[in-house]
Amino acid sequence: MHSIFEEAITIGHYTGENPVKRVHRYKLTKKTPEFHTEEELNTLLEASKAHGVEWVVLLGGWAGLRKAEIVNARWEWFEFDSDKSLIQVKASHGPTIKDSEECAIPMNRLIHEALLPHRRPEGYLFEAKRHSAGFHRYRYEPKKSLAASLEDAGLTTKNPYQRLRMTFGSIHVQRGTPKTSATLTRVMPFSTAATALRRICSCVAGLSFRASVFMARSIRQPVNECNINYVRISKLV
Repeated sequence: MHSIFEEAITIGHYTGENPVKRVHRYKLTKKTPEFHTEEELNTLLEASKAHGVEWVVLLGGWAGLRKAEIVNARWEWFEFDSDKSLIQVKASHGPTIKDSEECAIPMNRLIHEALLPHRRPEGYLFEAKRHSAGFHRYRYEPKKSLAASLEDAGLTTKNPYQRLRMTFGSIHVQRGTPKTSATLTRVMPFSTAATALRRICSCVAGLSFRASVFMARSIRQPVNECNINYVRISKLV
């Protein structure tokens, strides 16, 4: 509201003092991102095979795709025959801004081996009984099967897609890849390197949102050497 009134004053659509200028602004506590360990992710993958959602887990945990990107994934996105296999995520034209983002992600070997025998020239990866999203928003909804897989693996069923996405990022960085912040957006499904770094700092180092932003802005070196900055950041946490 403050910004709206400021803009209105600037362009001359409102005269006088900003009516919300003196209103106290409450700050919401940013939650620390939660993710699975690599061992837990492998356990979940095995459990998912019995419930028919192996591909869902692979695309979430080994490619970092969002739920909308997973359920709307098309065979045209997957480049199996190129020198460097890629997943070319296309805009899904969904109801949110993030649905319009596009990116190219290197295809993990496990995804390549699982999808290659079933590949088709075009169409959706996941078949659905309904032709449109309808009331459920998604044409394909693996919620129950994914929850059952998580329970079989002894893992929490809360925010499953976001956890898989955060797990993908944390595992990459702990292995020392990508090497620099400039290449983050090439292997991680985030719109900017700054966003990727902020997520990484929060996940891997367990930093607060404020400290994560500070570190993301200060990093000018290989990500796997970021522990040099941890002492500096610890004073802010």
